[in-house]
Amino acid sequence: SEEKFEEFCRSNNIIYFRYGTDQRNSGISGGDFIKIPKIIRNTPDYIVIKKTASLVEVKGCKDTAKFKLSDLKSYDFWNNVMQLYYCVYSVTFNEIRFIAHIPLKKLLKGCNIKQFHDFTAYDDKKYYEIPFEEL
Repeated sequence: SEEKFEEFCRSNNIIYFRYGTDQRNSGISGGDFIKIPKIIRNTPDYIVIKKTASLVEVKGCKDTAKFKLSDLKSYDFWNNVMQLYYCVYSVTFNEIRFIAHIPLKKLLKGCNIKQFHDFTAYDDKKYYEIPFEEL
């Protein structure tokens, strides 16, 4: 998903750079990564610069995108710092969709809430599920 986003930016002459944290590429264990406050762990992935600067959180999916309820609380914070967009790439449709934070939250209100099976005491991992075509 991030490769597709970067490819999109390059082909559209959009300035971008990596911004957020990613435990998978950090070299630290999940147990240590979880010690970082959630608001920092949920820093959006990129900053893009056009007329203004914006934050971008990149998500990958098949035919439904999933947004964890607890992550959306952090994204509320980041959207108050700088406008936040989501770039969602579907491997099923081989397509990228962009949506701003506030319109996404409005769309999610009508979506089902589900729970990932690997929930823990510190994260119940409830999420909204939205069909990719609705983004």
